[in-house]
Amino acid sequence: MDSTIEESKKRITYPQDWIAYNKAQTQEKILFLELLYELTQHDEFNISLIEKLAHKHKLGKSYPIVLRTLTFDGYIYSRQEKSETFYCFTSPILRNWWRKYVIDIHNP
Repeated sequence: MDSTIEESKKRITYPQDWIAYNKAQTQEKILFLELLYELTQHDEFNISLIEKLAHKHKLGKSYPIVLRTLTFDGYIYSRQEKSETFYCFTSPILRNWWRKYVIDIHNP
């Protein structure tokens, strides 16, 4: 029994590519801000805008993580119209707050 306890105390670690990790974190943060900025400028957007922004920031196919996070955190929601998905702010108050207080990343 003691060996079982000792084995469960051992921490399993995995190698981490910190350079790639830090770059992804930085680029994803930029994509978060840019998506929220774009939403303040439009009532909604579709997946093609998100793909365009992800390509611009060299995120490849990781943009679904950004969308899930923004949705899970309550910033945006998605709605289906025919075969297309659109994304919108969850509330006009939230949208106006971002419009007024977030730094305009296009005009620093």
